[in-house]
Amino acid sequence: MGICHTCTRRKTSGTVRNLVTGAVSTAPDEDVQICVSVPVGDVDLAL
Repeated sequence: MGICHTCTRRKTSGTVRNLVTGAVSTAPDEDVQICVSVPVGDVDLAL
């Protein structure tokens, strides 16, 4: 669902797609919600 933001992690590289909005992001060093985001290829996360 993506409403509590407790799963938010820093994506350091790669592309992700948000399953709720359909938005695709390639920006480095951004926060993503790993419960609603799927990788599009290789992705590095700071866990």
